[in-house]
Amino acid sequence: MNKFGMVQLLSFLVVLCRLSIAAIGLLWLSSFDGLRATVAVAALLITFLPSVFVQEKAVRIASSVVTAALLAAHIVLGMHVGLYETSAFYDKAVHLLGSAAVAAILAIVIYSYCKNHQIQLPIILISVLVVTGTLSAGALWEIFEFAMDSTGLFYAQRGLHDTMLDLLADALGGILTCMGLLVIDWCRDRFFNDNTVMSS
Repeated sequence: MNKFGMVQLLSFLVVLCRLSIAAIGLLWLSSFDGLRATVAVAALLITFLPSVFVQEKAVRIASSVVTAALLAAHIVLGMHVGLYETSAFYDKAVHLLGSAAVAAILAIVIYSYCKNHQIQLPIILISVLVVTGTLSAGALWEIFEFAMDSTGLFYAQRGLHDTMLDLLADALGGILTCMGLLVIDWCRDRFFNDNTVMSS
């Protein structure tokens, strides 16, 4: 598949995820579940944020796909199908994959910024920034869940143990992405010898 075909396929995937979120939102609205319908609308709007705020095409496409796919998994499978209630593994898997994706997007953004401004950063510093940024995003999500639970209409957090496991899954996702960065950096140094952006 050529580059144009891949871009088209990824764009189709984003549209498909948005349509699935919209369909579930309309289903909830038709059953007079206003709060869940509002969550679906918010999720749908968030899928458009990368298209609006990310300028670099590759980063915009990657972040759009990741955002749309994760939110579709959250709305359709997690909330509508009920996998959050029936499968503790699904919840932790979403946290792990979501945090790894967030970490990858952060790494791409940092890499692009360094490349555009001719900045040289040690890969260890980039890894620290990526992991801390990922953990911050995970903490914000837990605060959001706490706020939703406080309404009495949702039951997202299942105690301190569940919350801490979610944060550990977020940390593991960020760490796995950073391990990938370290491997890429090692391969680049050994085989390509390009120190324009990162340095060991």
